[in-house]
Amino acid sequence: MQTNEPLSNPDQQNSSPQPVGTPPTTETPTSQESVTHKKITNWLPIGLVILLLVSTGVFAYKYYGLSQQFKNQRQSSSVTPTEIITTSPSPVLSPSPEIDSTADWETYTNTKHNYLLKYPPGFTFVEGPAAGSPPEVFQTWDTISFDSTEFGLSVHVNPGDAHGNPITCSADEECKSKVLAVLQKSPSEVTPFSSTVFGEIRTGFKDEISNPLYTTYFHYLVFLENDELWEISIYKQDNFPNYNLVNKILSTFKFTN
Repeated sequence: MQTNEPLSNPDQQNSSPQPVGTPPTTETPTSQESVTHKKITNWLPIGLVILLLVSTGVFAYKYYGLSQQFKNQRQSSSVTPTEIITTSPSPVLSPSPEIDSTADWETYTNTKHNYLLKYPPGFTFVEGPAAGSPPEVFQTWDTISFDSTEFGLSVHVNPGDAHGNPITCSADEECKSKVLAVLQKSPSEVTPFSSTVFGEIRTGFKDEISNPLYTTYFHYLVFLENDELWEISIYKQDNFPNYNLVNKILSTFKFTN
């Protein structure tokens, strides 16, 4: 006797039943994960740079604040509010005293015409026939002379003409013309000469006298001072004198009254 059993589907027998209420499982595409990873990789260096800049700025700000605070503390500790800073005035330098280069020179004083002059070592006062007389004798002479190997120098106060008469004149140029006449010279035969005597520039002339043996060079200064005629002559044989020494001696002339 055949029993009628229901036939079952093979596919239905092999498949396991799905739990009730469980959603179906979905898979994320591989391309979406790649895009997300790339974005993260691009922003990571930028973030690190920003973080580094922020950190550097914060450090610099704190360092500047600490340095200013330390500077203010040093200033406040070095100068107290009651301290007064004073500066000493610069010392005033006194001018160096001038050295008198004529300190070791001899001095001649004339009491008749109230003047003096100085002359260096090596020069001798020419006493002439009055050698051995007291010094007072030579202090009253109208004409005095000094001699040396350098040159000779004479001072004539109120000199005379060719006849021994005093030369009278009222101006320096007139006086020079009359002295030239005594020397039998014309202005065209001489050349100008000048130097400082009694603190003023005096003018004169240069002349020379020659003979078969030698030539003597003369320098004359002629001027009026204190209503008297002065004639100073410098002379040297065979050569011109040492002008520096001439001017130095003439610069020592001074009045004593």
